[in-house]
Amino acid sequence: MKELVYREAKLDEYQKIGKVLADAFMDYPFMTLIKDDLKKPEYYPAFLELMDSLLTRLYIKGETYLVAEQDGEIMAVALLQQKDFTILSYLLNGVNKLFRYITPRKLLKYLDLVERSEQHLKNQETLIGI
Repeated sequence: MKELVYREAKLDEYQKIGKVLADAFMDYPFMTLIKDDLKKPEYYPAFLELMDSLLTRLYIKGETYLVAEQDGEIMAVALLQQKDFTILSYLLNGVNKLFRYITPRKLLKYLDLVERSEQHLKNQETLIGI
């Protein structure tokens, strides 16, 4: 077995990276919250993979995105996010493709939950001086 090689992600790898992320977070409680809001619960794996792929594409374009590769296969990813993206950025990167799995209203509800959670974490970091 070869060593892990770390490098910047390439834009044309966004679907492979999305699959790695979806597999890693399939059972993560914060992600599974959206299952009940999907048009059908069995859409969850495909929805998660597509969502992670679309977000990966957006982040590769505007942030530092690293992959760990072994024997030519992506084993892990790391995103060093420094800025927030606008809803327009999400729309321009294909978030509308998710609507085959979820209504726009329910997706916005979930994204609002994500935003409020991130804001809460930032507030907590400020309070404890991180």
